[in-house]
Amino acid sequence: MPEAGKFLTHWLPWYAYLGLIFFISSLQNPERTFGFSASDFAAHILEYAGLLFLTRRAFDASGIAGLRVRSTVTGILFCLLYAASDEFHQSFVPTRDPSLIDFAYDAAGVLLGGMIYKRWRVRFP
Repeated sequence: MPEAGKFLTHWLPWYAYLGLIFFISSLQNPERTFGFSASDFAAHILEYAGLLFLTRRAFDASGIAGLRVRSTVTGILFCLLYAASDEFHQSFVPTRDPSLIDFAYDAAGVLLGGMIYKRWRVRFP
């Protein structure tokens, strides 16, 4: 049963988070939907810091040697590609537009998530 436990604790949160990002990007006005207004900068930073953290965590737990060994590079690349696809996805949502500035915020979040994950791994190897 270790594989099922690894899926539930490492991969399922990752898949759920990817779905959450896609869902929020599908909304015409996410601020109104959730009843709060966060700065665009802060929302993107936190969103993608969380994604990188969960991505690294899942990749590190992977049974695939290439993902485990290169989880930093593959994690960053995956998150940046997902951020780019998210901006592209928003071009199909009424009232939403893709934005290079938002992508830059996402990239900053990916870097922050990497720093957080690195410190977390030192404390919880």
